[in-house]
Amino acid sequence: RRTYFRGFASFVKKIRPGRKYRHPKTGEIIQLPPRPYIDFTVSPAFLKTLGVTKTTPRPAGRRKRK
Repeated sequence: RRTYFRGFASFVKKIRPGRKYRHPKTGEIIQLPPRPYIDFTVSPAFLKTLGVTKTTPRPAGRRKRK
């Protein structure tokens, strides 16, 4: 089920699949169950209002250390 805020964004409930996890202290393998989460998608109209394009330019090369 999807919830819309017209001109702003939409929210939808999804299920993150379960996975295996290793406890760092004991080394025991634990099975994590599937968990729900909220997926957030920004409206194209809102992005246009903000003046954001789909691709954001990134600086070329590596960042220099100080």
